[in-house]
Amino acid sequence: QVVGFKYYAGLQLGLCRGDANTRLRRFAVGEKEVWSGTLTDGQFVDINLPEFFGGDTNGNGGLIGRLRFHAGTTTQAPNAYLQTHQTVGGVTPRYTGTAYVVWEAGYIGNSNRIEAWSFDTDRIANPLGLTGGGVVNGTDMNPMNAAYELFVANTEWGFNYKSTDIDLVQWAATGETLASEGNGWSLLLEQTREGTDLLEEIQ
Repeated sequence: QVVGFKYYAGLQLGLCRGDANTRLRRFAVGEKEVWSGTLTDGQFVDINLPEFFGGDTNGNGGLIGRLRFHAGTTTQAPNAYLQTHQTVGGVTPRYTGTAYVVWEAGYIGNSNRIEAWSFDTDRIANPLGLTGGGVVNGTDMNPMNAAYELFVANTEWGFNYKSTDIDLVQWAATGETLASEGNGWSLLLEQTREGTDLLEEIQ
């Protein structure tokens, strides 16, 4: 007698623009947290939560599978699972510049409705080589690193100044002062903005 069904799926989910500094920090389904920690490019976490949705007897099953994170680096390799399912002319895209996750054919519960999956990422760059990797208060980016990226380091969306146009020694010293004072900076950038507006936000 059939009393229900278990569902399995392979999922690829694009998250944001990414690079080597992008990390995955949290994974939730609906309102419930599945996992939190830190994954960098190519790393994975194995989820084994058969009771996550209430289990088989009185609920909608659980989550069991492998979630792999790709940070969006310029050198990231194609996902091995996608290579068995997603090819164009025998080639699987590498999706450089895009941070994404792949649920590699795991168990997703006993309901035919997939709840919303959500992810938290962060990106903390340290182009000025500041103490502590440019991390302030454990989760924030040093504002001077953010400003330097905007002026010089990011040639995709920055102002494209040369490093010789600014006083690197003074910028680094200011960054160290900000760090010692606990002055970090975080921003969710989810729409197109002028660089000058972003600079004002940093200031």
